[in-house]
Amino acid sequence: MIRTIEDLKEKGVEENVIYNADCIEALKHFKDNSIDLVLTDPPYNISQKKNVKRINVRNPAMRRVGKRSKTVKFNFGKWDFFETKEEYLDFNRKWTKLCYDKLKPNGSLYCFFSRNLINYLEDILEESGFKVRSTCVWHKTNPMPRLFTKGFVSSCEFFTFATKSSKYFFNTNYVKHNLFEGGICQGNERTEHRTQKPEWLIKELIEISSNKNDIILDPFMGSGTTAVACKKLNRRYIGIEINENYCDIARERLNKVPKRLDNFFNAKAK
Repeated sequence: MIRTIEDLKEKGVEENVIYNADCIEALKHFKDNSIDLVLTDPPYNISQKKNVKRINVRNPAMRRVGKRSKTVKFNFGKWDFFETKEEYLDFNRKWTKLCYDKLKPNGSLYCFFSRNLINYLEDILEESGFKVRSTCVWHKTNPMPRLFTKGFVSSCEFFTFATKSSKYFFNTNYVKHNLFEGGICQGNERTEHRTQKPEWLIKELIEISSNKNDIILDPFMGSGTTAVACKKLNRRYIGIEINENYCDIARERLNKVPKRLDNFFNAKAK
């Protein structure tokens, strides 16, 4: 279900909805100490207005007939452009401090971030009051091909695990390293969102750091992966997404997920 900032101001925060709004403006209307887990993927500020030509290094036959390169667009959208590095970091200071205030005392946060700036994120999180626990790595087992003939394939993304206090929920059934291995989105899961994270990874993080019926917040919901994962895992979710088109994609994805039957089976068991 999609709501607007006007709905939020009028009715207060609702569960299992996505607000089509600016996250900083929306978060101001959330109650403090009301969220169990924040799991999000904010803008990386890595978009470029120019395109890049990728050399076709995997198919020599294509090179022989003159198809040596492919144009790759690095413009993810206006939401990923900031005038300066300081403007970008200040933006992250604002939303992280708001998330800290909204988290319950035993709450946690997972945040994906650009590899060359993740140390800045962790400094910002600690300035906001968070305790940074781990810098985690997602190793992509099926990464995009490299752009140039020389250099390494970019097969890793980084994210930070932080908590509000020293007392936090962590599912000890998951004996985990801070390395998560698996593929990028493919097939029917893939949407037009350029930086979409895979459902398997989001599900795993939710199960590690939350219980059933907990409230999960994603202030940069994108095409709805966190909401879809929550619905499948019997968690409550609240999303915020500034792009109306992504909100529509998220709604379509959520509509395809059947309602959980847990309550029905629990009632039958009594």
